[in-house]
Amino acid sequence: MLGRNPANGPFHGRFAVGRQPRACDACLTNVYKVNGAPFDPMNAPDPRSLSTVPTSLTDLQLAIMRILWDRAEATVLDVQNRLRPERDLAQTTIATLLSRLEKRGVVEHRLDGRQFVYRPLITEQDVRGSMVSELTELLFNGSSAALMSHLLRSRDMNPGDLDRVKRMIAEAESGTRRAASLSRETALNDGDGDAG
Repeated sequence: MLGRNPANGPFHGRFAVGRQPRACDACLTNVYKVNGAPFDPMNAPDPRSLSTVPTSLTDLQLAIMRILWDRAEATVLDVQNRLRPERDLAQTTIATLLSRLEKRGVVEHRLDGRQFVYRPLITEQDVRGSMVSELTELLFNGSSAALMSHLLRSRDMNPGDLDRVKRMIAEAESGTRRAASLSRETALNDGDGDAG
């Protein structure tokens, strides 16, 4: 259908003068909602802010991420060279893996000449925390105590490991007591202010 736009002359398309938009044209912005509001691509939030850290990275994905964490950024060739002693993978395989990690929001790339240079978007600590939480939920019904008990019973402890664990527990308990004490103190101070 040929219509006429007074500002730009004739044009083809769905929005020709005198044509009403179809129902699906009008409702597109209402189909996709972000936090209950219609999706507006001009004000779309960063997709990484909409989800938690991706979990369940495979052994190979973790190996690639460790290279990126170590180097801060790397090309496909850099990753291939670093992996080569243990894994002889084609550049296309590594490029595919990095592309999939990018789709999950784990890495991003910039263009340097004709090469993609990848950098991590999440830290190793983020991944560890996320994967341990998932494992705890999956195998121990979300019980950190059950996980710790399993680790202490099933693993050989190196000299000094148990002492380090005891220190960490003491520090965690001390931090919990300190936070509870501060909370009580704040509540008391708030109460005093109300009384005056």
